[in-house]
Order: sequence, then C-alpha cells, then structure tokens
Amino acid sequence: MSVDPEQAASVTEATVDNGPSVTCRVCDNEIPLEGRTMNHVVRCGRCNEATPIRAAPPGKKYVRCPCHCLLICKASSSRIACPRENCRRVITLGPSGPVGTAIRAPAGTCRVQCCECQEIFMFNTLSNTAANCPHCRTSSSVGTRYKRTRALFYFLFVALFLALSVGFTLSIVHSNHSFAFITTTVIFYICAAGFFYKFVYYLRMKVSQVLGPV
Repeated sequence: MSVDPEQAASVTEATVDNGPSVTCRVCDNEIPLEGRTMNHVVRCGRCNEATPIRAAPPGKKYVRCPCHCLLICKASSSRIACPRENCRRVITLGPSGPVGTAIRAPAGTCRVQCCECQEIFMFNTLSNTAANCPHCRTSSSVGTRYKRTRALFYFLFVALFLALSVGFTLSIVHSNHSFAFITTTVIFYICAAGFFYKFVYYLRMKVSQVLGPV
C-alpha cells in the first residue's frame, strides 16, 4: 500500500492537552507532534511504526509494506524489497502491477552489488542470463560461473568452425572446387570470427558480487 504524498503532507492537528498530534496509520494511536513538526515522519510510541507527516523529499516517495514498515524510495522505483528480516517481501509498484502489491521473492533472488556503479539491485541467480544493472545499465556476470560457462561454450564453437575452415581451405589448395564450396569456406571463417568475438566478450565480462539473499 503506497502512501499518497498529499495525504502525507496534511497532518490532522487534533486539539489535545499536549498540542497538535497526528493519528498513527497503523494502530490509530494519537502521536504528539510537539517539537517534531519539521520531521518528515514520526514514530508511534505504541506500535513503533512510522507515519509520514510531510510530503516525501523531492524525487522520493513513501511505500507502506504489508508488514507495516514505512519505506522511502526513489519516485521512479518499480520494485523494492522490505529490509525487515521477518518480511523480505518484494513490493511491485507502478504500471507493472497494482500499486503496492507485495509478493514473495522467487527462489534464487539475491541482492547484487553492481561492479560498475556499486549500486545494489535484485537479481535471480538461478536464471542463466547476464545481469543488467537498473541504475547504470551495465551488463555483468553475477559471480564467475556464468561468464566462464558462456566463454567455454563459444570457445568450442570457435574451435569447431576454425577446424572446418582450415580443412576446407586445404581442400581448395590441393584440388579445384566450385564457387559454392569456396563461399562455404568463407562463411565458416566469418562464423569462427563471430564466435571468437563472443568468446572474448564473455571472457572479459565484469563480475558483480552477490551480497546475500532477499
């Protein structure tokens, strides 16, 4: 459940003996605001949960997790993870799903630190793909296993097509062959060069580190 910034900015000042107060959005307890009116959020003394009393800072927004934890994230964020140890829900925001929908993270989902910008994002380590950082768009291997496997895969294709190319070339040198045979040999060389490029690409791919499961 996301928190409307306009609602967060409007504080209901109840007239009580202790001065202005705001109602806790979790347990409905009255929270006194004396000396705290310049804060963005206040914490309830009964349930210990935070309630916003001002609009989120520029470029930020409030999101309330179903476990009642109040989160502050980037306004452009589409998915965030609750940091509480007993929750760890992944909350989907915006057009990709209903606002504030919370789901359990799929098996294998981990927090990953980008090798380029050092920002942290979520990635499913069980998927056999490269990780694309949502912050800097850098493509990297999460751990070294993926890059080594892909590099070995393309190296085998390089060896195969290079062997075919050399064999066809020796055959052309020692005997006359048709134009189609020569064209096939050239195609083999092109394929070998393409696979070699992919081999070097994965061999030199940067590695992002897994910080831990979500």
